[in-house]
Amino acid sequence: MNRARQVQANLESKFPSFLKPMLPSHVTGGFWLSFPKHFTDLHLPNHDDTVILVDETEQQYQAKYLVNKNGLSGGWRGAFSMAHKLLEGDVLVFQLVQPCKFKVYIVRANGLTEIDGAIGLFTSDAFVKPMDAGEFGSLFHFMIPSSASSS
Repeated sequence: MNRARQVQANLESKFPSFLKPMLPSHVTGGFWLSFPKHFTDLHLPNHDDTVILVDETEQQYQAKYLVNKNGLSGGWRGAFSMAHKLLEGDVLVFQLVQPCKFKVYIVRANGLTEIDGAIGLFTSDAFVKPMDAGEFGSLFHFMIPSSASSS
């Protein structure tokens, strides 16, 4: 949750946002996701509508916003939740960027976001010089005990 708060703190403040920890009912058994009532009262329409969820890769998903439930129904689990393999303990940061359009940031329970995984590819540890076949063969030979290589 602290990591999700850090993500939220770094978002542009002119767009309202909230955090939503994933519970079992949000990712396995249920087909709807409740939003904080104070948020829906201030920022969402007072009628049922279609909401667009935009993930970190700019892929868009439609979900049905139900005003009486203060949350999302059709399209939430079947499209967004399953497509992103959300798990209990993951935390989503919802940022309202346009009327009925949210940018959604996923902070994984395991500590890595999908963006973190991509950023990890650019660290200096990831830039390792590939070995050619000769180097690999000599490394492999080095690892074989001498009794095995003499037979």
